[in-house]
Amino acid sequence: MDSNRFGPAAGAAGAAGAAGPVGAVGAYGWLAGLAAAWDALAAGDLDSLSEVVRAERVLVLQRWLDGLEGQWRKDWPGWMPRGGRG
Repeated sequence: MDSNRFGPAAGAAGAAGAAGPVGAVGAYGWLAGLAAAWDALAAGDLDSLSEVVRAERVLVLQRWLDGLEGQWRKDWPGWMPRGGRG
């Protein structure tokens, strides 16, 4: 399993013609929007942003990351041992 299939490397592979995150979601079509947002985020030009905008962006991304981790924990299979749920 490719542990980085939804990360920046997958987005770069998509730009080169291979399946990126959107193509990798397959049966999980409901992830397509998230994968497309990831691609757009990764393609952004950070050098064109002011330090204030970049700081605000980091704070927003941290909130989204926290929410995504919370959803991941909710989705974690109930059949996993309690010690593995974190």
